[in-house]
Amino acid sequence: MKQATSQGMDASSVNSKTICIRGLEKQSSKSLAQQRTIEKASGIRSVLIEQSFQRKSGITNPVAIANAYMSFSKEAKARAAHYGRQDAEDASQVHEEMFNGIDTIADI
Repeated sequence: MKQATSQGMDASSVNSKTICIRGLEKQSSKSLAQQRTIEKASGIRSVLIEQSFQRKSGITNPVAIANAYMSFSKEAKARAAHYGRQDAEDASQVHEEMFNGIDTIADI
């Protein structure tokens, strides 16, 4: 990871045969870390506001509490799906390179 970030690479885009820092993006990209911190804090704030409203109103609605956070987690969900697709493509490419021309276990 240090090698990738010291070379000016964005952690979210680094993923090769020699360098894979998946899951460490937050540690190496200040802007991504700030964005995620803001998203998380906004989601928590929204949940606390909904909980306060429910307490004052004397109601209990866990679905409304979940929905209060869900709008803030959509971007993280989309980002995770993107990374998942990217990782699947990388894995497929590595598999193809490793097993190109090998039809059976006997060929290994």
